[in-house]
Amino acid sequence: MTLRSALAEGGRLDDYQFSMQINNICRFDFQKNYGEMGRGFIHVHHLTDIATIGTEYEVDPHVDLRPVCPNCHAMLHTQRPAINIEELKTLFVKMAEGGDADLSPRISNTE
Repeated sequence: MTLRSALAEGGRLDDYQFSMQINNICRFDFQKNYGEMGRGFIHVHHLTDIATIGTEYEVDPHVDLRPVCPNCHAMLHTQRPAINIEELKTLFVKMAEGGDADLSPRISNTE
């Protein structure tokens, strides 16, 4: 059974021992900020673009997925291919420190 089919049948990432629920980029913790309502909530980012893999590809959550908040996930996908998580994390840290980090030379939305 693939991860996608298991989730479609009502499974949860917890079923795959995917316990990383804190965003890999901005460290936002939904449970800490929203209480019980936020428990277990997180988006996941596929390290390999799912449009490029076959339908029978078996996703390994520990290898193929990274937890990210919806905002960080959207920022990762502002271009194709998606921005590398470490690049976005570097930008986030620099901006949080009051710096002027700019990925615009790397980002091209013209494709």
